[in-house]
Amino acid sequence: GMHKKVNRVLEAMPYVWQAEKDTALVIAGGVTDNTKILKKQAADLQNEKIGNVYFIDNFPNEDKEKIFRMADIFISLSEMESFGIVLVEALNAGLPVVASKNCVARYIIDEGETGSLVEPACLTEVAGALIELLSDDGMRNRFAENAREKAREVYHPRRILDKWEDIISDVAGN
Repeated sequence: GMHKKVNRVLEAMPYVWQAEKDTALVIAGGVTDNTKILKKQAADLQNEKIGNVYFIDNFPNEDKEKIFRMADIFISLSEMESFGIVLVEALNAGLPVVASKNCVARYIIDEGETGSLVEPACLTEVAGALIELLSDDGMRNRFAENAREKAREVYHPRRILDKWEDIISDVAGN
């Protein structure tokens, strides 16, 4: 739906394409009432020969890793995620993340280390974060490495179980 703010990503892309014209935007996810509107918005951009947008609709969960592997950067401006599992999955795939600073992402993404936190209302900020990562291979690779490391160290199931065991033993007073 609109709450995912994919429309804002599309609105920021003309700025990105001015600087990085070979960039393609891939929008992957379940089809909603909003998908038609987004496809129309993308078609308008493509008709103006500004840049390429691809949609991968209703893909099976096991394809998610393949889709992540095609990408250089993951962007999600949604402010409605409760835990932000998709952000962790992106980190785990070694993708630098651009996300909204107004949500759970600020607890998951380390600014300047694993990604950038942006104000979705500010298109130039969104575009600027993407351009910075697209134009600087060194930075993108460093963020990717940091992302994998953070996913391993913080979000590995074993780490999470250890934390729960600590919490439970604290609560139990051991």
